[in-house]
Amino acid sequence: MISIEAPEIRVLREQASRSLVGRTIVELECGDVGRLARIGFINPDRLATLRGATVEAVRGRGVLLVLDLTGGHHLVVGPEYGGTVRLLDGAHPIGAAHVSIRLAPESTLQIRLTGMGTVYACSDADLDALYVYARDFGDVLAPGETCFARDRFAALLTARSIQLKPLFVGRQAVVAGIGNATFQEIAFLSRVHPRRTSGTLAPTEIDALYDAVADSFGRRVAAGGKIGFTALDGTPGSYPMAMGPDYRDKPCPRCGSIVERVSYGGGPTYFCPGCQT
Repeated sequence: MISIEAPEIRVLREQASRSLVGRTIVELECGDVGRLARIGFINPDRLATLRGATVEAVRGRGVLLVLDLTGGHHLVVGPEYGGTVRLLDGAHPIGAAHVSIRLAPESTLQIRLTGMGTVYACSDADLDALYVYARDFGDVLAPGETCFARDRFAALLTARSIQLKPLFVGRQAVVAGIGNATFQEIAFLSRVHPRRTSGTLAPTEIDALYDAVADSFGRRVAAGGKIGFTALDGTPGSYPMAMGPDYRDKPCPRCGSIVERVSYGGGPTYFCPGCQT
């Protein structure tokens, strides 16, 4: 299961902006979404109200792709813990997809969640009340945007002296769209131990973390996303993560020490004990 993070959302947003704007929803079908609807990941009754709406704009931030539609409607898609969003030529049966949207001119947008995520229809009136939207489009930094400034990053990172992972992943995150996979990579690229607390960071280490976030984001977008990700047009991502489960019990690619795994902050974290301090 491949998590979808900020770089992959940027890839989807760029392709969707070119391919979906101006297209009208002709028909919308939900597949086997009973369990997902009960959990609150999908609202099939509201999705049905999108028929006849036209895509006016596409936005992407954090782990969310948002289609702004005519009539004050919005389709919020967030396959953050795994999923696919594909645009297919012509009409296609729903198959294994959770949501299949037939568009005019003739094409089909198919969305499938393989883990926790969101496929939600909202109006202007209730969009801001949707937790995931407020989280990712709120007052947090976003790589690739002008708000991602070095001084603001440093100020937010050091405002509280807590462990680093919650500052990058989860409800307290100061940067939108970073999951466990990216956190491991930026900690490795910056040579910072993942269990460090923000109050112990030197200015040079804060700069290194900032540069790692920006570098990881830029390289992944340029590569069409990380390996295992599939873009809207079916193109596979080609970016190899610099640290993660593929390196477990193997020599660190930088110093040769054996990569270790710790359970930390709700998931496994891989790091090099030799060059991450």
